[in-house]
Amino acid sequence: MLALDPTISLLNYKFCGERYRSINSWLFGDRSDFSLGFAGQDNDSYISLLERSQEGYRDHVAKMFANRDGIDVVNVRKAVSA
Repeated sequence: MLALDPTISLLNYKFCGERYRSINSWLFGDRSDFSLGFAGQDNDSYISLLERSQEGYRDHVAKMFANRDGIDVVNVRKAVSA
């Protein structure tokens, strides 16, 4: 859900670009988490803010980052003939 329905605009890129790049990096296994906040907000600050109203949110996020069920990264390399 976090990566769906981006509006293509300069403002969206400014505020959400890093988040979309981090989600793609997580999907391909290049990092163990992805950015949850907006405009460069670090995850710890964002999670602490949400923990105030949603107790257990930090645990929920940790489980989400750890669960890679249904994600298969396939690397295909074509042989190049000389």
